[in-house]
Amino acid sequence: MAIVDCGTNTFNILIAEQSDKGDWETLFSNKWPVKIGEGGFEDRQITDARMAKGLDALQYYYSIVQAYQVGKVHVFATSALRDARNTDVFKSHVKSLTNWDISVIDGDEEAQLIYEGVQQTMDLHEVPTLLMDIGGGSTEFIITTAEGIVFKQSTQLGISRIFEQVPLMDRAQKSELNQIKQIFDLDTKELKDALARYPCQRLVGASGSFDTLLELYYYTNKKEKIWSNHSAQEIPVDAFASIYMFMMGSSYADRLKHPAIPNLRVQFMPIAVYLMKLVLDLQPFNQIYRSPYALKEGVLKRLQSR
Repeated sequence: MAIVDCGTNTFNILIAEQSDKGDWETLFSNKWPVKIGEGGFEDRQITDARMAKGLDALQYYYSIVQAYQVGKVHVFATSALRDARNTDVFKSHVKSLTNWDISVIDGDEEAQLIYEGVQQTMDLHEVPTLLMDIGGGSTEFIITTAEGIVFKQSTQLGISRIFEQVPLMDRAQKSELNQIKQIFDLDTKELKDALARYPCQRLVGASGSFDTLLELYYYTNKKEKIWSNHSAQEIPVDAFASIYMFMMGSSYADRLKHPAIPNLRVQFMPIAVYLMKLVLDLQPFNQIYRSPYALKEGVLKRLQSR
């Protein structure tokens, strides 16, 4: 089975095969920095240049799917294609080139599927937990307790979307951070109310920017890198401050040459880390975790159960 995730920043593919025991083994995975929403958030349009980039990525993924002789392919899209007025044009081009139908999922379903992905890597009901998935066009928040999911919300706090309003490229200025905080405060009123009702002990980040946060923790603290692709890993809360200070004081060139920051995250990582700080400031958290699974693994699990 192949899962193709047409995200706002990256188009991702996961090809997995089910064993005789029922487990899924990853055969191929890839991320392509399409940035499908770039330059079009305000007008709610996918630009011609970004559309061409997205079609290039999907034609490449189509060739990979053919090479692996995949039986079932599920293609879905999130925030940028959810909001754009010309999404049907893009979907039509994709259909003619690959015969794939793109399913555009809404924010509530995206949050649910992220939860179903992360739940495979750790027990989210052991202690009250806030789950955060930072995307390009949206950021999802889910609160879980022993009772299950008690709150979920998809916000417009995507790092690409924010970058178009506040292009935080080099060392962060106070005025820029204040602008981002105003955007954050407007979009997290419901989250703040939910945290007042359900105080959380853990913050769990789903892949993406939290992958890089974990890499930065290992590098900054000179820790032996122990990487897991199947279970969540802890990033000590007290390790966050130094990573935050570096990120706010770094230039684009500093980040570009940093061994722990992949190229596709160089541009947006300061905004992602600042969003993490704003969330951590909402209440005391005892633990931070990074989960390697997120949306596409949730989709795979859902399709498997069917």
